[in-house]
Amino acid sequence: MPTTKDTAEAYHVGLVYGLVDPRRAIAWADRTIAASQHADPAVIAVSSAWAQGMGAIASALRQVPGRSDPSPVLRILLALVDDVMSPGPATTDDVARALDRIAFDEAIEGCDLQNELSGMGNAIDLARDGLYGNLDEARADVVRFVRTHRADVVD
Repeated sequence: MPTTKDTAEAYHVGLVYGLVDPRRAIAWADRTIAASQHADPAVIAVSSAWAQGMGAIASALRQVPGRSDPSPVLRILLALVDDVMSPGPATTDDVARALDRIAFDEAIEGCDLQNELSGMGNAIDLARDGLYGNLDEARADVVRFVRTHRADVVD
């Protein structure tokens, strides 16, 4: 079962790499506070960071106490990504490039899927340039990866 820290870290990574709208992180914090009898001050800080901008929200998410586990962090992040991929604002190509970079992020270091992330953006770019592979297949691979490995429930 993912912890509050795992979810906060997934939102943080999603914000940093442009895959998650800051309003979603705020909404998560608000739901977490509402569901708790004794809300963690760090989660309250996430909820109240809206006025200070995305940097403050990302920073507050990192301050949620605990130790995150890379596997749930990535799986939660993939669920968040699945929600914004087409017809949302993030294209499959954007997601692939972000996942490429996320493969080297410390938040998912040691995750069993880390190696599979690396190269997704390159596969898209090589296919688009006609150098290797088929663009539709490369995009389908990204969507299949996200949907196969995403968490069932985000919050």
